[in-house]
Amino acid sequence: MPGRVLDDLSALRAAIAGRIAGVRDGAIGLREALQPAADESVAAVASRFVYVVKIVEAVPGVGKVRARRALQAVGLGERDRVGDLTADVRDGLLRELA
Repeated sequence: MPGRVLDDLSALRAAIAGRIAGVRDGAIGLREALQPAADESVAAVASRFVYVVKIVEAVPGVGKVRARRALQAVGLGERDRVGDLTADVRDGLLRELA
């Protein structure tokens, strides 16, 4: 049982890292990255647990300072996760970064 839990956590971490890398590489757009997936696959679960700040920082041309300012402008902190975003906050963040 403990081995299965560790395997599941490793898969979750890898999916989160892959999501961030996809944004950094341009394979995943910001709008798509901020949408939590509806199914229950590992990638979908990971998409809900990614910190918004990590996704925004990974966008080419957006650094740490601009990312944090955009988050602050819409009322988000560094510990807010993609799965916790409302549609209004998501749209506001996209407008801040446009």
